[in-house]
Amino acid sequence: VLAMSLCCVIFSPSTTRFYNNSADTGGALFINNAKTVLVLKSIFARNMAYKSSSVIDIDRNNIFKAIHTTFTNNIGPLSHGAVSLRNSDFNVIHACKFSWNSVYSQGIFHYKTANMIMISNSIAIGNSVLQGDGGVLKINSAEYVYLNNSHFVKNRAPGNGGAIFAISLRVFHVYISHFINQSSLSSGGCMATVEVDTIVLSKCTINSNYARQEGGALMILEAKHVFILKSSFIGNHAGTHGGVIAMKYIDVLENCLSSYYNNTAKLDGAAMY
Repeated sequence: VLAMSLCCVIFSPSTTRFYNNSADTGGALFINNAKTVLVLKSIFARNMAYKSSSVIDIDRNNIFKAIHTTFTNNIGPLSHGAVSLRNSDFNVIHACKFSWNSVYSQGIFHYKTANMIMISNSIAIGNSVLQGDGGVLKINSAEYVYLNNSHFVKNRAPGNGGAIFAISLRVFHVYISHFINQSSLSSGGCMATVEVDTIVLSKCTINSNYARQEGGALMILEAKHVFILKSSFIGNHAGTHGGVIAMKYIDVLENCLSSYYNNTAKLDGAAMY
């Protein structure tokens, strides 16, 4: 499907299915310069791209919403991202499922230059990238990112951030979310951030994540304010430093009413480094 310079692209509330499609870019959909893209109750399965975006590729849009939609078993052995959005303004992912997708790099869901991203009531299980950072979500430059009531299970990346990698954000707020059994062959077993002004981690469960290097659960590099509130960290492991969290160049850290149990690091700081 090719959509160029459209005011609105909407898929019917009755289930729309995209199965076994393939292309160089945008295995199922390629959309250029659309004001509003709304994807409702759709299923994207076993789509493939050879260069970029095995499922959806969108360049320049004002509003993107994916609601009650499933992305499963989409592949891109040489492609960047399953869903790629560039130069987007307002983005909503609600009640979506991402399962067993695999791409070469750039995360299963890749944002580059966004204003606001809101992800809620969603689940990501068994996703992976073959190279680079962010096994599920990779965000490169955004103002506000809100992640709420979502579950990440058994996702992996050979680079930083087994589930999430984020760079150059103003605010990153993670609330009532669960990260279980993510793995990174570098740093940040479930999440890695770089140059994020404010990070809030509130009422989260982060268990049994692994990083071969630093930050068994979290790697935070260059942040002005980090708030960790009422969260639980159990059984995370780092191959070097920071069994739970490894931090560098942080201005203010506030850690309140959180619990750390049975975490390990091969070298320094079983909980924090």
